[in-house]
Amino acid sequence: MLQSCPKNQQVHEKAEVGPETPSRAGPVCAPSEETTDAWKKAEAETVRAEHAAQRAEMVACEADRLAAEAAAAKGLTSDAARKAQELREQQEALEGETRRRAQEALDLDRQLEHARRAAKVAERRR
Repeated sequence: MLQSCPKNQQVHEKAEVGPETPSRAGPVCAPSEETTDAWKKAEAETVRAEHAAQRAEMVACEADRLAAEAAAAKGLTSDAARKAQELREQQEALEGETRRRAQEALDLDRQLEHARRAAKVAERRR
């Protein structure tokens, strides 16, 4: 299509000549002081951002570690609470058993006393 029209051919030829223009093939101009300062500031900001990202990652790791410790402590706390409850229940059961045995001992003492009296009465009757 470009070959059918001479004007387009000229545009095409100019496009081919384009890479030889000074902006593409010629020497590159030195950056301005303003551009250099902006580049240095951007580089410094990049370094600060990288350091901040590293610190944030360290903080996140520490937070994960503390969360794991907290979860472990919570598990230990719940285990301790469960064991304490079990011990309270055992203590209550033992106290109940102690009361029952004390009552049984009292009953046996009464029976023994009654038997002694009965034995004395029987001895007198003889």
